[in-house]
Amino acid sequence: MLISQRPRFLFVHIQKTGGTSLEKVLRAACPQVQQIGCRHDYASTACKILGPDYPDYFKFAFVRNPWDRLVSWYSMIVQYSQGKPRKKLNGLWQYVLDTASSFEEFILYCTEAVDDEGGRKSFVFDQSTYITDNGGSIIVDFIGRYENFARDARYVLDRLGAPADDVPQVNRSVHDGYRQYYTERTRQLVAERYHRDIERFGYRF
Repeated sequence: MLISQRPRFLFVHIQKTGGTSLEKVLRAACPQVQQIGCRHDYASTACKILGPDYPDYFKFAFVRNPWDRLVSWYSMIVQYSQGKPRKKLNGLWQYVLDTASSFEEFILYCTEAVDDEGGRKSFVFDQSTYITDNGGSIIVDFIGRYENFARDARYVLDRLGAPADDVPQVNRSVHDGYRQYYTERTRQLVAERYHRDIERFGYRF
């Protein structure tokens, strides 16, 4: 997560939602920005750290269609790992490469939680967990959509008074349309695992 005191904001960085692109712009535009907790920590963690000051921050995150997000995540791991020694990869990537040899196996078998430098991660953690309290209530002020990334990122930057003309997307994986990667079985598994995101944000396959 990123935090800044001037302007006061907290960015909850959910993996594969355009966060690396936005983080790059925020760091350039806001000199006081720094990391709080782990890079991909929960808003509830920041709430504990900041205590009574938590409501004073503009808190935001981005989300993405779960089926599309998982295809992008797997594709990135496979593409960016090619030709690199396993020992130089983070724990989550090593776990995927050791466990799955296809996207179907990735969905079926990569279900454990892994600790690495970015925090505790799992491909079965839904996005809602990053932005809700223990009771399931949303505790951030704005939730952008990857599907409307340029518009929603511009809203965030305008709200912060950050001088950026646009947010070029970086760290993007190359893959075909996400629907063709799924069988009926894996499509349904994602629907079950991410039912809170699907219901909360209105996503459909």
